[in-house]
Amino acid sequence: MTHAAQQLLKRLGGLLFLVHAASAPRDLGNLFWRRDPEFGPASTEFGGNTMHESGVHTDAERDRLDTGGTAGRLLLVTPYSPLKTHGHAADDLGQKLVEVLSARFSVDIYAPGQTEVETRAKSIDGVTYLPAMAAKPSFLRHFGFYPAGLRKDWSRANSRELRRIIESRRPDYLHVEYLQCAEAVRTGRSIPWSISLHDITSVVFRQRAQASKGIEKFYRWAEYIRVYVLERRTIRAAKHVFTLSARDAEWVQLKAPAQSVSHLRIGMDPPTSSVAWSSAGESTFVFAGAMWREPNIAVAEWLANAVMPLVWEKSPHATLRIVGARPAPRVLALAADTRIQVVGRVENIEDEYLQAAAVLAPTLVDAGILLKALRGMACGVPVILNSASADPLDVEDGVNCYVRDTPGLVAEQMIAILENPEIAVPVAAAGAKFVRERFSWTAYANEMLRGIEG
Repeated sequence: MTHAAQQLLKRLGGLLFLVHAASAPRDLGNLFWRRDPEFGPASTEFGGNTMHESGVHTDAERDRLDTGGTAGRLLLVTPYSPLKTHGHAADDLGQKLVEVLSARFSVDIYAPGQTEVETRAKSIDGVTYLPAMAAKPSFLRHFGFYPAGLRKDWSRANSRELRRIIESRRPDYLHVEYLQCAEAVRTGRSIPWSISLHDITSVVFRQRAQASKGIEKFYRWAEYIRVYVLERRTIRAAKHVFTLSARDAEWVQLKAPAQSVSHLRIGMDPPTSSVAWSSAGESTFVFAGAMWREPNIAVAEWLANAVMPLVWEKSPHATLRIVGARPAPRVLALAADTRIQVVGRVENIEDEYLQAAAVLAPTLVDAGILLKALRGMACGVPVILNSASADPLDVEDGVNCYVRDTPGLVAEQMIAILENPEIAVPVAAAGAKFVRERFSWTAYANEMLRGIEG
């Protein structure tokens, strides 16, 4: 089947879903689990109508990890194995999460694609990686009731396999990372389970639908409805929900007022490089991310097509350096202008940041928290955000970063840094201090452990 034919069938699948949804709107809430008795209705016995936040802590508080001894067996479920490289934020968070959980629990880890050889080599006392079949998305996922976009990393076969693991290993707790696995954790409805939402997926899908055109709209809106229903049911059924921003926590409380929710401030390790950022002589601006993901592709195009031409009017030698794994063809095409460099994955992103005039970290969708922004600030490099990327971080414009929303304002700030680099020195230093004080792995760990056990 040709690519064009596949795209047409995808859109037809979205249209058929919308027709079904319009004809039976009351059935939407049951579409995802009614079709297979193995995935029964979830319990809603949990919920505490509380909200917590891992906020600012003193040095002594950050250094005290509340281990408290082994509290039983926890099964960690994630679509992205900590044993593998994925080219996005899961690479930064996976191993840290294992460290956090294994401080209190005996941890089993289920993630698609973990092989027998990998799991034997990496399992240690208290941490067991479980062999798991790889996710095998089918093209027919575009015609089902479960969100097709979430099936790329988690197939129905993974849910069935996990069900068998839950029954055989009988964990005391379940914790799931990302919405993709929601179908599976609902199978363990007699076990207390929690979920970390790295963003509000339905908000991202709604914004994609609003930006789409033509027949593509049918598919995008169908996906949004699928995701919205799944996400709302999931947050209402979990014992506890974790989010990575206060904005996302407010959304959860709006949709599930009785739910217990925590806003986790993720930790950020100190820079490994001994080289400090210098304000002199740099004319390169760095934008980093997983360059195969649509939100990052959109930002790369926005910077290249809307911002950089304004910069070049005043600073023709300025360059945009786009860094990140598996750049999509649309990203690679931007390098047709020699002042734009597309370099793919690099071994150490800190080196890229430290050689830049500034780090660019805007976003065009309300998608969680941007690790790239925190890492740039942690390196002591000036970071230019927009409101969408700044709001979850609780930063101060002109104090510890720059917040600029339009192409003209972003370009104006970039030109100002090029013309007078010294203006960015105190902002960069304040950004590094802000991250050190606000984003502690120990505070993250203690908040997560309280939420899981509470």
